[in-house]
Amino acid sequence: MGNTSGVKRDGGDGDGSVDEAHAGNDNDPVAPIPARSLDDDGDEMFEAVARLSNPDLMRREPEARISPQGWQTLSELVDVLVSVAARVGIDEDLRWRVAALRRAVDSRDPSPFPLALGSTGRNPPPSVIAWSHERATDEELPEVAVWFLAEGACSLAEGAGIDELRAAWAAIDAWSLKVGR
Repeated sequence: MGNTSGVKRDGGDGDGSVDEAHAGNDNDPVAPIPARSLDDDGDEMFEAVARLSNPDLMRREPEARISPQGWQTLSELVDVLVSVAARVGIDEDLRWRVAALRRAVDSRDPSPFPLALGSTGRNPPPSVIAWSHERATDEELPEVAVWFLAEGACSLAEGAGIDELRAAWAAIDAWSLKVGR
């Protein structure tokens, strides 16, 4: 079956070729373990990746950066996002990102927020740009909703006010309305 982990192996010589020790080894202990659902318990993995992706967030006092009202608003938005996602189903990447948001809100620890942004980080993906020009398709709404919520959450962790969550609320609301039809 080969290496299905999605992690490119290199034999150490820097040429990008597959390391024979890992080729075909589906039980590779270094391969990332994908989340099976939004409720999977992978705290150690999320913490490790969050530290690597944004060590500054790990050094901050989580509660000091985000107000109680901010955490409450985030919690409510994540609840709605999870509910809509559960009704329609979302792809594996979005499940990981929603799980990162859920983990951050449940623990009141902002370190998983950057993980929820996805591969584009703070740069909006094409679907978000299309949304801002009112051209996003129904299929793009899940990504738009998750990205705006993750971006707003990152802004809150940096000390911004809850107004940063308006775009997230609008995107989640639009997705919820489309699902409800």
